Amino acid sequence: MGNFGGPITVSPDGRRLAFVATTAEGKDLLWVRSLDTLSAQALTGTEGASYPFWSPDSRFIGFFAGGKLKRIEAAGGPTFTLCDAPLARGGAWNRDGRDRLCPG
Repeated sequence: MGNFGGPITVSPDGRRLAFVATTAEGKDLLWVRSLDTLSAQALTGTEGASYPFWSPDSRFIGFFAGGKLKRIEAAGGPTFTLCDAPLARGGAWNRDGRDRLCPG
């Protein structure tokens, strides 16, 4: 992946940012920051994350890691693998909340 995990993304409700940053230990993680605070929260379970994107309701963040498309709640929690995505460069949800990236 190099040193580029994709651009910073603003949640649809305009309240938070999602971005990929490298920890002191050298791990690329997904981070979330509320625009009314100066600190960001690393989301555990997102090692190797890249190209984050928001769900329409600003509740979830989609991202790519390890050749897979994954999803996590913006507040944190377990990650869910949705499908294979070996050549990821970004994604989007439909307004109804369903992603169209995975077949089936």
